Amino acid sequence: MNPSNATELDVPTIMRIGAARMTAGLDRIGRLDLAAHAEVFGPLPRMSAQQLMDVAAQVDLRGQGGAAFPFARKLKAVVDAKNKTGLPAVVVVNGTEGEPGSFKDKMLMIRSPYLILSGAALVAEALEAEEVIIGVTSNELANRSVEAAIAAEPGLRDLARVVQQPERFISGESGALVRGINGKKPVPPGRKTLAAEKGVGELPTLLSNASTFAQIAVLALLGPERFASVGLPEEPGTVLLSVSGSAKRPAVVECPTGVPLGAVLDICQAPAGDGVLVGGYHGMWLDAETAYQVPVGREGLASAGGTFGSGIVLPLGDGTCPLGEVSGWRATWPASRPASAARASWGCLRLPARSRPSSTARAASRPLTSPGARPPRSTAAAPARTPTAPPASCCRRSRCSPRTWRRTSSTPAAAARCGECSRCRKARRPRMPSS
Repeated sequence: MNPSNATELDVPTIMRIGAARMTAGLDRIGRLDLAAHAEVFGPLPRMSAQQLMDVAAQVDLRGQGGAAFPFARKLKAVVDAKNKTGLPAVVVVNGTEGEPGSFKDKMLMIRSPYLILSGAALVAEALEAEEVIIGVTSNELANRSVEAAIAAEPGLRDLARVVQQPERFISGESGALVRGINGKKPVPPGRKTLAAEKGVGELPTLLSNASTFAQIAVLALLGPERFASVGLPEEPGTVLLSVSGSAKRPAVVECPTGVPLGAVLDICQAPAGDGVLVGGYHGMWLDAETAYQVPVGREGLASAGGTFGSGIVLPLGDGTCPLGEVSGWRATWPASRPASAARASWGCLRLPARSRPSSTARAASRPLTSPGARPPRSTAAAPARTPTAPPASCCRRSRCSPRTWRRTSSTPAAAARCGECSRCRKARRPRMPSS
């Protein structure tokens, strides 16, 4: 599996502002096989767990999956658990990337798998880990690329394996991924358990995002001083951004932190329109003027009321609006949420009804899409969405869950209330409109 150019792979375009690091070599080679990776990056130095913690702490390396947890602290937690229990460690690469709008990890898995795998192997050697597990979903091209890379490297064949999870938004949650690898239903556990203490096979587990391991490899190759030679002093290095939405040239963009987000939008030919969603569906909307000026990075986006998250940038353009996007996203939520998230979904289920008056003015608007995401919905043929939750005035008692409400709402009159509490029994409200 080694096509000569990226177009044969049907993966997002790569763009850069400044020097290439995680995307090195991909401007001239479609996929870096073992020989090409060695030519571009060279061999990684060997490091102990303490050395790895020190360099990661020196540049304040954070996870790239959205939570931005300090990698040095995560590594230390696994080392401490390993020393306390005497059990071997496991390294897990989270390559599920289930959040809509994010495709940077899949790009690396397809085009530069050894950068991820070499970073994971470096961590595994430092921890004296028994196994490296790569959690993936149903992207066949990415999965085949990683499996081919493991098979072609003798040192990885006995160390690493790929485990596929269902294609769901929650599959990438750390607890859900650990449960899935352990052969259980891949949903978040009811009680939070730290993977560092008890993860895969009840062993201390270092679990991090795929592009985080790519950053670790780059840090090990460059050293902390060269790594910090670009970007902001408090947040050095480069980041990967998944830019789609209204962009005429959707791409994975590598840029140093501190670069104005407007420069990223410009090279992707992405008009901001009514706003830009930064950080994905865990993130925030920025108005167009703010989006063009705000610096890329955690602190810069936070100062403007946004969030970096997993590096998703979704400009709206002129074809849709924020409320329309929230309403469209809500349609995918019930299918991907766990049953334990019923209460959290209650508010989401009411969003379309509340946003409908504003969004109907843009009935012909298209939803934001991203490379590798589900195909755009046809607004011309789409049926009107019917709310499936009680009105906002309904009670919030825990027993009046969406599931209970649907079960007790057997008649049109009862459909406007949950039917169990006194407040709902007294209510005399008409059925919610379906359009």
